Amino acid sequence: MRWKDSKKCFEDMGTAHNATLPARKPRESNFELLRIVAMIFIVAHHFLIASGNINYYSPTLCGGEFANSFLVCGVDCFILISGYFGIKCNVYKFLKIVFLILLTVFIEYILATIPATSRFINLHYAVHHIVPLFKDTNWFIPSYIGLMLLSPILNKALEHASSKELTVWTAAMTVLCLYSYFFSITPVDTTGYNLIQFIYLYILGRFLKHIGNDINAPRAAAMYICGSLAAYAVSVLVKPGFTAFAYNSPQILIASSGLFLLFSKIKLRSNAVNIAASTTFCVFLFHYSIIYNLKNDCTLSQVILLFLVSFGMGFVIGRFASAILAKTGIIK
Repeated sequence: MRWKDSKKCFEDMGTAHNATLPARKPRESNFELLRIVAMIFIVAHHFLIASGNINYYSPTLCGGEFANSFLVCGVDCFILISGYFGIKCNVYKFLKIVFLILLTVFIEYILATIPATSRFINLHYAVHHIVPLFKDTNWFIPSYIGLMLLSPILNKALEHASSKELTVWTAAMTVLCLYSYFFSITPVDTTGYNLIQFIYLYILGRFLKHIGNDINAPRAAAMYICGSLAAYAVSVLVKPGFTAFAYNSPQILIASSGLFLLFSKIKLRSNAVNIAASTTFCVFLFHYSIIYNLKNDCTLSQVILLFLVSFGMGFVIGRFASAILAKTGIIK
């Protein structure tokens, strides 16, 4: 497979080194910036859960619901980006995901053996949540790998679809998504934590690319704010947890679509943003080693420090991985 194809595949997860050919113009960085923002939202959302400020299984409010209402759309935005550009699947992409997981686990193992850092690292929890070989593995990685494997089929359909067909497909998937949310149809997509939701978001991302020019920045911002406030209202007036914050709920879909469209209006080219965005998957992998121990008595300053450490270590691991892969010739 040609290098250009494999590079495009790596860029989709935002984990590859931002190398560009001399003859090419710098990549637009608006969606790379959205990757960073989405990962900040995802990690902050997990920190709220781990620190006890939200509890999806409790019928009572825990104090972090308002903040979570504006953060929980991060995952949906991440997959919308994949749908917007399309995943170009190849063996290198799969091998790189495996390599990043193994490298992150190895570094976490080293940190877990150092007395100064072992208090904040839970290797067992991290391994069981980022290595897709365990029953309690985080759902995101297996679902994304499934989406990656299905992407050639999805791409072929979407690339040859007429405007009317794309609209009908998106509408049909939206109806199915909302139907399963409101009626808790478990085999389909009860809360949006599965491959079905990723397929839907992939199609939705392509649809938003098609209609993006029809929605200006103020309307997109209004969608994000109104969707987020609606999620908070549901958590207060109806029920917190999955009822308010499910990834396939109408309020979160509106919020994530609005935030996505808002970033599509930004004109930005920045190598620094592109490089930082390329390490976001490593941030996602590393932060699982930290969040478990937030259940201990951590002060606010410690929580903030650990949040920053998650991104700092993710950046270091991502850049280190890119350097190693560049030496192997996978990235030139």
